[in-house]
Amino acid sequence: KEEPVKKSEPESKEDSIETKLKNLKADELEALFEKNKDVLLGAKSTGNVKIKKIIADYLGVKTSEMKEKNGYNIKLNQEVMERIIVNHAKTLITDDVDKSYNALKNLYENQPLLAKRTGTSARNQAYSTPIHYAYLANLYADANNQSATVLEPTAGNGAMTLASNPEKVYANEIEPFRRATLEGQGLNTVTDIDATNQI
Repeated sequence: KEEPVKKSEPESKEDSIETKLKNLKADELEALFEKNKDVLLGAKSTGNVKIKKIIADYLGVKTSEMKEKNGYNIKLNQEVMERIIVNHAKTLITDDVDKSYNALKNLYENQPLLAKRTGTSARNQAYSTPIHYAYLANLYADANNQSATVLEPTAGNGAMTLASNPEKVYANEIEPFRRATLEGQGLNTVTDIDATNQI
């Protein structure tokens, strides 16, 4: 005698992909990406695919469900990844300029592509400077001089102050997530002054 086929239980609201993605916070993503940093920093063009797979496995869902219409936030993922990249880049800088530059260039060439644009990032003209170019700009401006006071009015995630003495850096950034990144770098002062609102 055949057993009747049982109907699958409907997915609860708490278990839905939309709810899981909505509840996934930046600090949770950061810890997840840090755990998989070695893989992600060498992922090159497959980086965003790997990010999606890592998040899907963590949430216990299918990769195919990880869609923007379900709440998959590509921009947030890439902002978190850039935070990790910038903070890692700081550890690669030594007194040897050539060695530092080559290490940063290698990091940039192997990192995931961080090219997602949103209305906000376009409006703010947010642009992530390639990490090795940012280092060269540091050197050109003498901002790597540990006694130099550095003012960065549009600081982003802090790439342009990579080689600077954090105690001498005064950074400004209006985007909240990026400002939080700067605040975690031990800079002297971080502000959120919007030049369009100033007299």
